[in-house]
Amino acid sequence: AADGFVGPLDVDDLWFPPGQTDRLEWSPAAEADSYGLYRGTIGVEGFRLRGAVPRYGHVCLATKLPGTQALDPGRPRPGTAFYYIATGLRFSEGPYAMPESGMLSQDGAQARHPRIRCGPRLYVREGASGPSDGLSWETADPTLQDALARASRAEVWIAGTVPAQGVTDVWQGIVLYGGFAGSEASVWERDPAAHATVVRGDLGMRWHDGSETFLLDGIELVGDITSQALGGFVLRDVHVRGDVVLALPSDYGSMWGVVVEDAVLDRGLAVSLCGSPKIDLVVHDSVMRRSDGTVLRLSAEGCILGDSVRMLVDDSRIEGGTKGVSISGSRFCDGSHAVEIRGLFASNVVLGSAGPAFQASAQAVLNGGYVCSAEIDLRLVGNTIADGGGSAVTCSAGGGGIFEATGGPAHASCRARLVDNLVTHHAGAGAVERIEGDERFNTAELVLVGNDFWALGGPAYLPADGAAVPDADAVNSREGHRDNFSADPLYRDLGSGDVHLLDGSPAIDRAVADADAVCRVRDPDIPWRCAGGSPSALDIDGEPRCRDGDGDGVARCDVGADEHGPTTP
Repeated sequence: AADGFVGPLDVDDLWFPPGQTDRLEWSPAAEADSYGLYRGTIGVEGFRLRGAVPRYGHVCLATKLPGTQALDPGRPRPGTAFYYIATGLRFSEGPYAMPESGMLSQDGAQARHPRIRCGPRLYVREGASGPSDGLSWETADPTLQDALARASRAEVWIAGTVPAQGVTDVWQGIVLYGGFAGSEASVWERDPAAHATVVRGDLGMRWHDGSETFLLDGIELVGDITSQALGGFVLRDVHVRGDVVLALPSDYGSMWGVVVEDAVLDRGLAVSLCGSPKIDLVVHDSVMRRSDGTVLRLSAEGCILGDSVRMLVDDSRIEGGTKGVSISGSRFCDGSHAVEIRGLFASNVVLGSAGPAFQASAQAVLNGGYVCSAEIDLRLVGNTIADGGGSAVTCSAGGGGIFEATGGPAHASCRARLVDNLVTHHAGAGAVERIEGDERFNTAELVLVGNDFWALGGPAYLPADGAAVPDADAVNSREGHRDNFSADPLYRDLGSGDVHLLDGSPAIDRAVADADAVCRVRDPDIPWRCAGGSPSALDIDGEPRCRDGDGDGVARCDVGADEHGPTTP
């Protein structure tokens, strides 16, 4: 261990055998009867601790491993890397032991570091009957609530369709895995595509520790997910048929992040924050949709500790809703702390909203004796934003001013840089700046580079000064904007939601900013993905960016979310 202490459950060394990248091995721990393996991700910004109380962002990948080796066939996304931690576990008697069932003691079966924990493995199987202790497939529990009553931290394997009625108080540190047939001995044997796992009922979670992560992997949930104050929240390879509403109240401020990967969320995602310093919100390769309300909503109110949010949304589809995306930084202020939201949206399709497709709103508040500011700074790169019933992209700021009792200013700022997006077929304007209040304290600023503005019911650009800019040529004549154009992008079939580009599209090989040019102006707090030759290494279909789509021998990126080429489905 780095501090010179090696406890009876600590693993001293961990490695990949020569020539292998999917098998890990480690040295034995002195008193372990099994092992837990953890995995986290290092982003393009490098390794960093997260949250109000600095902590790592890894989750328990597997528990109760019988030996000192494991498989992980997973691969990190371009521009990122995995890191691993192995630790010994003990489920027998003694000062470091965890009971096989029952609630976990605070010091049981864990490595010495308090942020590194894996619980026991529990089993839930459709049709299970007879005596059960949840410790094997043969003695599996019949319902999810039976299993979750046994341990405060656990890896739960689920086979078949099982009920979850009454699961209203899930502990953090719970990992729910689906995709099992009901006979597997290793988590790597599961196959969610071949063995569907369905959990019927709502999952409700609330704060217990703040340092733990809840993970749902390979499961269809017919119900809602609601939570308060989880340390971390991960949805991976899931289909949620109900609402996903994550709220962090002002009492805590310990959440490190929300990660949604390879997921389908039928009722979208809503994240509400109130005092959450330094958290990450990541949505990757997912589909979110709903018929009413906002599909993807982030609301940060600041509260006692302020909010600092880093967002990465890429390779995802956001469909329907009265609004597609809504990002708001408002100040319900109990102290002199700012709301800061910074993010990158890349290679997404935002489609079919009844009203505005993408809205960002920074609202400062003068409250009591406190000076309360709000700042939003976004980059939208290579997205297709189409077929909306209102404006396409709106950036607004308001509420800022001078608090008379102290003379202190409160500022509101919304800034967004739009690069290489298809902004087409909207009932309203293409890009809108809106300021409410004194311009000295409220700023709304868009920078438009290389976008296609087409088939709009309003002007291409409506700046804060109110002077409508009708088309792309007029946009380019204004300082700071360049290389925008107005042309039919030639979607394959917009009416059915297919926004792949046809041969001859003017968006092919027309992206104006290569990765280096865009990344040179990036904010270090924005989680850019610049590996692989473009701001997002992959397009909406997971195909490489920057190919030669027009046959001129020069590989350039396409405008919009689809990179046209021979392998496009």
